[in-house]
Amino acid sequence: MKQGGLFKLSGYLLSAICLLSGCAIIDEDKCVLNYIEYRYLNNVGEDASSLYLNEVTDFIFTKDSVLYRVDEQITGGRITKRPINLPDGDWIVYSYANLNGGSKVSDYVVGKTSLRELSVRVVNPPTYTGTYASSSDDSQRVGNSDRFYFGKVSLTVKGGYTEHAQAVDMSNVHIWLSATVRWKKPMDFFAKSGENLHVRLEYVPVEFGFLNDEKVDNLYGIPYNTPRITEELATYSTRLQPTAVSNEYSFEMYGLRWESGRAPVLRLYDGETLLVGKDLPLNKYFEEQHIDLTHTRVQFYQLLIEVDDNTVVISNISISDWEDGGSIG
Repeated sequence: MKQGGLFKLSGYLLSAICLLSGCAIIDEDKCVLNYIEYRYLNNVGEDASSLYLNEVTDFIFTKDSVLYRVDEQITGGRITKRPINLPDGDWIVYSYANLNGGSKVSDYVVGKTSLRELSVRVVNPPTYTGTYASSSDDSQRVGNSDRFYFGKVSLTVKGGYTEHAQAVDMSNVHIWLSATVRWKKPMDFFAKSGENLHVRLEYVPVEFGFLNDEKVDNLYGIPYNTPRITEELATYSTRLQPTAVSNEYSFEMYGLRWESGRAPVLRLYDGETLLVGKDLPLNKYFEEQHIDLTHTRVQFYQLLIEVDDNTVVISNISISDWEDGGSIG
């Protein structure tokens, strides 16, 4: 057989091996199954990995859930696909994207720390630093979390390769809440000045454990994973910023995602003076809108809060074609 024919036959055999093994890539250098792929689907189910996954950290555990290795700062082109380089055996990989300092993983020791011992918590300070009443604990106030994402995959390595291609589907584990607060009466009717106007969200979750829950999105039927929220709650505090419209202010927050029945209570303040004489439970709003937070994969919300004396109306701002941090349509 001619040398060229031999090369051609080798190519056919390589293609056949790749197809039989489940590898859809025919390129000889890439037709291996010792890699992980990361994928993030946006709010309408489209692949938006390159837009939102900036940096990934993988926490790799043995089948007995002991931390084996931490692969940090996976960036650039390596985000979408990277080699795993693991010994033969069964492994569990927990991936976090965009942990940039607003949220922090608890301390760990490779080879010793178990999966149940690890957590992620919000560490950013609040943007409003006014003094709370003496009965309050300043340490229980937090600011924004990171805009981060989570994924989990279990895999088996044999002979240096995984049994099939491994995709880590990354999910939002943060909520983005953007709100406009509009007073029907002149501002001086409610507050002495605009300098100390701020909003507090009471009873916000501030910690995730690494153990995950498997869920299915109500809107598109997309399966996804989220880490489990612990029982620890705190107060989110941020300033109300004036807009170009008279008697209108705005704020936005990034926090750990909410579960059904566990949305926080919203309160508006001028310093330590409560501006509205009743709490604004966001649980009631989501229930009235028939929004099941537990099974909502992407939690991005834009609200209008209208205040008239002691009456408050919360409604959804009409928006179109928007994403996390997007503009009003």
